[in-house]
Amino acid sequence: MLNDLIIFSAKPKAHRYEERFLAQIKIRGKSIQPRWSAVSLSDDLIDKITNGQVKYLALYRSMPLQYIEHYAKIDRIEAIDFTNINFKYEDITDVKSPRKYRIYLKDTKPISHKNIGNKSGRQFLNHKLSSLQKLLQATNLDYI
Repeated sequence: MLNDLIIFSAKPKAHRYEERFLAQIKIRGKSIQPRWSAVSLSDDLIDKITNGQVKYLALYRSMPLQYIEHYAKIDRIEAIDFTNINFKYEDITDVKSPRKYRIYLKDTKPISHKNIGNKSGRQFLNHKLSSLQKLLQATNLDYI
């Protein structure tokens, strides 16, 4: 099965999941495009995203929730330019590393909750590659 899905972990603080992934906020009066920001990506992973091998993104919502409930199609990625940021309005979570990226999303879709199962949520700490088919067919996150 082709690894066409990347899964990141989302901390439950500051409502970033709803604000960014589901785009339920406005910045300077404008709705934002759904996105996930300030993620570290290797050159290999950037290549897989830009050539269309990795097409989807899902977020594992960490404790106390411990499940995945949405996925989205990746629209594009862009490097974050930390020299040009207005920190009052932008969603920067870690400014120590200059190799952070923003992943823009489209077509966010809900799925039935995929709970953690018996494995630890640590499998999603950095990121995990899997397939959308596995995610949609899994009864819990042990199977992705």
